[in-house]
Amino acid sequence: MHFRYLENERLQLWFINPNYCAAFLCRALLLGIGLFCLLRAKRDNLFLLIPFATAIIAGEYLLAITYSRGGYIAFAIGLTVAGILCRRKIPILFLATFFLLILVIPGGSVRLESIGDIQEGSIRNRLLLWSGGLRLLGNYPFGLVMDTQIGEYYTILYQPLWLDERYFEFVNDILSFSIRYGLPALFVIASIVLWIITEAITVQRENKWTFYPFVIATAIAYLILGLFTTFYFVGQIISIWGLSLLILFGTSLWAWKRKSHKLSWRRNCYVIIAAFAFCLSLFIGGSLWELNHKQYIFSSDPMDFSNDASIKEGKLLQHAKGHIICVLPSELSPFPSAVRSIMRPVLEKGYNISILTIATDSSGINAFQKQLSAIKPELSANGKNILYAEKTAARIAFIGLVESPELASPLDHVIFFELEESWPWAELSPVDRANEFPISAIFVECTSSLFHDSDRYAKLLAVHLPQTVDFKRVIVNDAKHPMASKSFFQTCLTKL
Repeated sequence: MHFRYLENERLQLWFINPNYCAAFLCRALLLGIGLFCLLRAKRDNLFLLIPFATAIIAGEYLLAITYSRGGYIAFAIGLTVAGILCRRKIPILFLATFFLLILVIPGGSVRLESIGDIQEGSIRNRLLLWSGGLRLLGNYPFGLVMDTQIGEYYTILYQPLWLDERYFEFVNDILSFSIRYGLPALFVIASIVLWIITEAITVQRENKWTFYPFVIATAIAYLILGLFTTFYFVGQIISIWGLSLLILFGTSLWAWKRKSHKLSWRRNCYVIIAAFAFCLSLFIGGSLWELNHKQYIFSSDPMDFSNDASIKEGKLLQHAKGHIICVLPSELSPFPSAVRSIMRPVLEKGYNISILTIATDSSGINAFQKQLSAIKPELSANGKNILYAEKTAARIAFIGLVESPELASPLDHVIFFELEESWPWAELSPVDRANEFPISAIFVECTSSLFHDSDRYAKLLAVHLPQTVDFKRVIVNDAKHPMASKSFFQTCLTKL
């Protein structure tokens, strides 16, 4: 896959995307500039400086045409840190040439300006993703290590319904790692990394080496890059960072053994306190964000992928307009996808909701009746109580209400979406038992459906339904799930 920005192809070399390429080039350039400074300081082989500088500028051009904003920021901060620590102007000169190259390449100035534009699509989506990650971290501070696609939690639970993007991670190393493995694991890693970098900076201040600051800058640049992309599982990138940390750690030990560097317990305590404060701020921030933005609660884990629990409920925290009971076929509708496509749209429109997942053979009828009986006490006394069933589950719900008409007494209406017509036994056929149906119903069909005989079938049901039952037929045009469809609520619920 090739990525483009304003019709300009973004460099990605052998990596799967330009951000990974930028991470590699950024740190290679920092080490290259460090070698350049070392050669110039020793004043040996000065004839190598011109081709070396040319190669570095060429590398900066390659980094520029990745159009990676995270790469730009990390390289700029890395060079600034290195320049401060080594007290030389060369890093700043190379930083100036880098920004000149960005301004020269097609679309470079626009890309640079977009760094601060929070309304730009990619930045806006990441901010939404990170806010969802923080909320998830507030709910699961000890991690979700058993789940392989943690980004699905955001997509299903927190992503705005107007946005339809898929994420497998949180495009941020800190959030992705801490959500997967927990804040305690993040605290341990943060303490170790912060201690190594702090000791390395102290060693540099004591010894004033030339190349060493660029190794420190390489380690810091990775942390900056990790704020904008998830790298920790990419071996080609994490290995370079691990190597730089090992060099810093080894040098600190070497300096300590030579007694040119002293370990400070006070400094070590500050490092631990800083790491703990950082992790605690993530937890508190996520918890407060969740508390202030949560519109509803789920009475059971909405991300439970097992079929053991056949009833899932979502309750609005405020007064509800009514209660919708949604009946889904268990083998066709995995519950997590139903949270986004059904539960959230219903909850955000002010209705309480319960989802019943049932088998679509004859055993499903008894299961449906038991589940519906179990949630009768939860139904609204003032608002509308509506039962919604779709496709194969609609047939089971239809027959279940026919055989136990008392279950329909607290219901105001029933909505069937694409009621299945084909069934070989008359006692389980909606058409053959339509004259026993006890409650008003709406039969919904979708224009994009493959249900070719729905028109004939709906008319046939209308003939067989008893005169006391109010029958309506609605056609929705939306290809997405009818519960997430605006026309469904505007058309169906206004008819009730």
